[in-house]
Amino acid sequence: MIMEQAGYFASLKEKMRRERDTALFCLEEVDSTNRFAKEKAPECGKLMACALRQTAGRGRLGRHWVSPEGNLYVSFAYENTMPPERLAPVTLAVALAVCDTLADFDVPASIKWPNDIYIKGKKVCGILVETVCRGERIPYIVAGIGINVNQREFPAEVENRAVSLWNVTGKESDRAEIAWRLKKQMDRRMAQFMEKGFAAMREEYMQHSLLTGREVTASVPHTVCGICIGVSETGDLLLEAGGKRIPVTFGEVTGRLQFEGMPGEE
Repeated sequence: MIMEQAGYFASLKEKMRRERDTALFCLEEVDSTNRFAKEKAPECGKLMACALRQTAGRGRLGRHWVSPEGNLYVSFAYENTMPPERLAPVTLAVALAVCDTLADFDVPASIKWPNDIYIKGKKVCGILVETVCRGERIPYIVAGIGINVNQREFPAEVENRAVSLWNVTGKESDRAEIAWRLKKQMDRRMAQFMEKGFAAMREEYMQHSLLTGREVTASVPHTVCGICIGVSETGDLLLEAGGKRIPVTFGEVTGRLQFEGMPGEE
């Protein structure tokens, strides 16, 4: 990992030389790439912020995100053209961009609604999407992505639930190449989302859906149990219980996620 880390930022800067519409920030250490990107977005517009280490990385629902060296920690900021009421499914578009990127490296993955990426039943990536608000407007969207890349071991409390690309492939991965491919896929998916909304990519999302067909418990904040039957065109998770279809817009979702040949995986 030492050799890969030494050239990580230099290689990424070289790849980004022609991307003149995107400001690149390479940070050895930062509290949170999302906080940094939110602060810089009004000044820079479209940007990409990568860090070797985060001291206060955050996940969904305010959870702390552990950020050891060797992984990919990156946040993207995009100018928003979407009305606020249509922004909710943007996290799902970001999740698709991550799956697209992993597919570029022949690593099939699935999505646990709304923001976790899994490989063979274990979490490899988390996503946190936030907005920059100006009054009633939302001029910028910030998407933070953490991918377990070259981490070989995990703390005992998560070792049965977490995985890295190194664990899957048995070799060290080039983070600069992953970051570069992720940037291209993010650009593509965000442009698609801004122009056509989530409905245009719903079928592709369903091909990666980890929860479809599984018994799921959602806390919204009351507890709802049912069989997941998919995702709506507005990004809601759809459960079926007692003959009724129940849309889940936000909340904690749990289910049996053991590897059984998941969507998008072999």
